[in-house]
Amino acid sequence: MDRQKHFYHHLVDISDVEKLLDQALIDEIERQQLLDTVYKTIHIEVIHYILNELPNEHKVSFLTQLEEKPHDQGIGIFLKRTISDLDNKLSTVISAVKQDFKDAIENYLQSSKEWFAGS
Repeated sequence: MDRQKHFYHHLVDISDVEKLLDQALIDEIERQQLLDTVYKTIHIEVIHYILNELPNEHKVSFLTQLEEKPHDQGIGIFLKRTISDLDNKLSTVISAVKQDFKDAIENYLQSSKEWFAGS
């Protein structure tokens, strides 16, 4: 994923995920692929949440604007008028995705330690 800025970009900080990945014994290509997966998953979950909250009459317009100009802050302005407390709700969605990845990485790190200790 090209990690282009989306209208919700200001809510995304994955530095904690990156720090955990730095502890893993993986090469840079794998690291970048995992970070791309984190960004893609966040994007999917954010859009899924918005589509669940957005009235039907606005869904096609939203998806069209998102496809044409994903970085347009006007999308965020429109959504904030339509979905109450949007930033906090999206922050919760993003945090949940990050936590899932952090849990998986921590499980991997723990399993690796146990495996190496048993070698």
